[in-house]
Order: sequence, then structure tokens, then C-alpha cells
Amino acid sequence: MNFAMGSSNPHPGKVEVLRVGDIHRGDYLGIRRRVFIEEQGVPEPLELDGRDGEATAWLAQCAGRPVGTARARRVDAAIKAERVAVLRAFRRRGIGDKLMRALESWAFEQGVDRVVLNAQESAISFYKAMGYEISGGPFEEAGIPHRSMTKRLGPTP
Repeated sequence: MNFAMGSSNPHPGKVEVLRVGDIHRGDYLGIRRRVFIEEQGVPEPLELDGRDGEATAWLAQCAGRPVGTARARRVDAAIKAERVAVLRAFRRRGIGDKLMRALESWAFEQGVDRVVLNAQESAISFYKAMGYEISGGPFEEAGIPHRSMTKRLGPTP
């Protein structure tokens, strides 16, 4: 999927969101390592949880440079969005939005009408703006405050 960033973006450029295959696996894991392990201090065994083989993943590239990731797994009757990460220098440019929209479109194509996720407290406003609602009380994951959130998907996620 190709997405052009909006004109309101202070750093215009083309963002491409593509499904991760073997060729992009290193970039995908590298971004997760930089954001979650190095920047946020998540222990490596928690971040690299061995579930990538059962997940579908996406990589966002800006001018060919890998800048963001997301993955999704089927959990019961829902799709669970996980490991949504954008490199610090590329945040607040709409990249997370494009990753989530690609994930939601894929979930809808799979016949699933609900996406769930565990949002870091600092990202709740981002997910609320995308139509997610808080669906559980606060909890800690890897020492970081989180909230469960849910979004019902319609024909145009």
C-alpha cells in the first residue's frame, strides 16, 4: 500500500506501508529493538516474545527508510494490534496512523470486525483519535502503564 502524507505535515514525503516478509524482517525487528528495548527499556525477552511467526506485520518506510512497524495476531474473535512503533525522529507525522489503517484494513479483509490492543498510557489519545475506546482498567506491561482498547470495524476502517 502506498500512502502520500498530507499537506499539513511539516515534513512532507511519501510513506509506504508494506507487509513484512523475510526481506524486511531485519528492518522490522531493528525498529522494535530501537523503540522498545533501547528507548523504553523493555527487557529483550519480553519484546522478542517468539510470536512473530503467528503474526502479520507491517513496515512503514519514508523515502525508502524504515521508520515504523506494527504487527497483528488473531486472538479469539478479534485481531490484536501489537508492537506499533515509530522511530522518535519520525513521530507525529501520520506514520502510526497509516500503519494502523493498513492493519485495520487487513483485519476487515480477514472477516474480523474488532481490533483490540494494549495501549501505553502515552498513546491513548492517538488511539482515541482513531476511534478506539478504553475497554479495561490500568495495568502495567514491562513496567509501562497501559490500558486495553477496542475498535469495531466497519466497511471503511
